[in-house]
Amino acid sequence: MLPFCIQRLQIPFYLQKSREKKELFILDRIQTIREVKFIPKGGQIQDLSVPASHNEYYYEIAEFIDLIERRLCESTINSHDHSLATLEIIDEVRKQSGIIYPADK
Repeated sequence: MLPFCIQRLQIPFYLQKSREKKELFILDRIQTIREVKFIPKGGQIQDLSVPASHNEYYYEIAEFIDLIERRLCESTINSHDHSLATLEIIDEVRKQSGIIYPADK
């Protein structure tokens, strides 16, 4: 598995393949990532960040407007099933990491 952590929370997560590699991705935030740093095994931190060309909600709003104009109820980019699967993954990550928000109580 390939570990990465959310820098603000300092929580390690694992993406794919082997833990032995000890490669690390550091993300500044999970919802809309602005900074990505990569630390290869025994190597120096590499900044993989790319400046955003638009507001972080640009594409979401553009898709929403397009759906309204085409009179569609569901996006082909982010279907209802995809949204549910994403929320299930987020819930499981929060559960395994012990993240509890005030609204959860």
